[in-house]
Amino acid sequence: MNNRGWGLDVMLRLCSVIGIALIVVAIIYNFYYKKNVGGFDKDGVDTEYNTSDENYQYSTDTRSEDDTYVTESKKTYDDILEEMKVASDTYVTNHYNNLKSGSVRISLDSLIEDKLLDTIYALDDNTVICNGYVDYSINGGSKEYKSYLKCGDLYKTDGYQE
Repeated sequence: MNNRGWGLDVMLRLCSVIGIALIVVAIIYNFYYKKNVGGFDKDGVDTEYNTSDENYQYSTDTRSEDDTYVTESKKTYDDILEEMKVASDTYVTNHYNNLKSGSVRISLDSLIEDKLLDTIYALDDNTVICNGYVDYSINGGSKEYKSYLKCGDLYKTDGYQE
């Protein structure tokens, strides 16, 4: 229709081609960035296998049961005990919602069966599976959680009862 320049239809086609080209470039850029730069810090050190910290932990790779690799771990037993308390709160809500007073002992196995926690291993040796429980009590609307954990001979919370 317009013999002196581009028409609207040509302009829309050009914008579409440029838009598709930008999408393809963005996808390629993200793939390259995540593959080659994502696991490294600003100094080029591979953060997944960095063992410069004293608090690293050996953990089993899910691809092979025999292979192990080193990852950084800042988790402490106090963190694990706190995770047990949080999971127990959800467990009590799901199973003892009408409990107004009294106490319940929630085993670590129960929390794992309900998929509220994963299996807990000793921080110093990932072949040692930990056992434990949370004592939950409620009295007059006041809730109290006390977590207890035993990881073989490596760790045992004060007050843990066999």
